[in-house]
Amino acid sequence: MSTETKTHDVVVTRLFDAPVEQVWKAWSDPQYVMQWWDNRFTCPLAEMDFRQGGTSLVCMRAPQEFGGQDMYNTWTYITILPLQRIEYILNFTDKGGMHSTPSKWACRLASRRKCSISTPSRPGQWQD
Repeated sequence: MSTETKTHDVVVTRLFDAPVEQVWKAWSDPQYVMQWWDNRFTCPLAEMDFRQGGTSLVCMRAPQEFGGQDMYNTWTYITILPLQRIEYILNFTDKGGMHSTPSKWACRLASRRKCSISTPSRPGQWQD
């Protein structure tokens, strides 16, 4: 029996009918970050330290039909290329920001309408 952990890459691409500058704000401005979720989930907290080396703390609140719980995570920024790319480590946390298992993410603003989010399973394997 193998005890090796299997990993998988996840790539999510979403098209936005908005200029790159507005999509950038959705990742960098707390007022925009708090508007990400649909009309059932909310974001009661977005403490942003949006700079390379900075860490943001974000909370997503589930609707009552899904338990109503708060889910916290931090984003620690590795690379920020304005209006182009954000690479960060996502950690699921408690409300105080205490980490659990991290995962590495990247957001690449490829064009006026496209944002690709990657979670590479191996360091250095970013999708471009």
